[in-house]
Amino acid sequence: MPGGGYAVGEVTAEELRGAADELAGLLVETVHDGASVGFLAPLEAAEAARWGRALVPDVADGRLVVWAARAAADGRLAGTVQLQPATTANGRHRGEVAKLMVHPADRGHRLAGRLLAAVGAGGR
Repeated sequence: MPGGGYAVGEVTAEELRGAADELAGLLVETVHDGASVGFLAPLEAAEAARWGRALVPDVADGRLVVWAARAAADGRLAGTVQLQPATTANGRHRGEVAKLMVHPADRGHRLAGRLLAAVGAGGR
């Protein structure tokens, strides 16, 4: 079954802190493969790692929610997606989806759809 070899789940701030280098690697590979996610190739690993570490406080404070897809076979990071919940009083039911990334080697397994489904089911 497509996508069956992956586990998708919400990432805590502590998990994100521990996976900063792995997230940076995913961002670098995605950008170098031509994805338009706010960065231009060539993207240095150090810049990508700084970006990943900078997400941690927002996740800890609930200003950002991150989901990750990991390969069941080896646990490696295969994709991520972010949700930036609206902060206005009349926007608690809204948010902005950002940085949907799937590693080039993991494309074709419906991971993007599974990550977006996790956002939809996650609710905040």
